[in-house]
This record gives sequence, structure tokens and C-alpha cells, in this order.
Amino acid sequence: MTSFLMEFFIPPAIQLFLKYAYDNWQKPSPTYVLFVGDGASDYRNYTNSSYNKNFIPPYLMTYEPMTMTPVDNYYVSVSGDDFYPI
Repeated sequence: MTSFLMEFFIPPAIQLFLKYAYDNWQKPSPTYVLFVGDGASDYRNYTNSSYNKNFIPPYLMTYEPMTMTPVDNYYVSVSGDDFYPI
């Protein structure tokens, strides 16, 4: 599991695992992914908050200056260079 950065609680670890599953698991490749849990923008708990329970580290994308929003599509964009899954 260390090849997927699983020792780190970061969004690329999940994406790398999903890409590996898509590319290497017996066909048919996984078609759907279900994320269950909660995540906050401070998924590394830098603020040392007791209510900051994270199960899935969100990938945050900037849409406007000083505005970030979680984007789940990042995790499943594993085929090609575009941001959209196939």
C-alpha cells in the first residue's frame, strides 16, 4: 500500500489507488466509486480542532480568488490528461 502514498492522508493517495485499480484489476475495470464519510478543508488538522473529523481528505479547487470548493471528480479522473472521467 505504500506505493499509493497511503501513509499520507492526502487526496493523491486515493487517486493513485483508483488509477491502479482502473489500469490493473481484472476487466471489467471499476466503474463506480462511492465515498462515504466527511472531510474538511483542514484535513491535516493544522488548527488542532476537536470537531475536525476527517474520513476522506477533500481535493480543494480554486474557482474564484480566495474561494475553494471540494471536487470529487479529481479522484476518478484517471484515464488521460483531462479532468473529466470516461
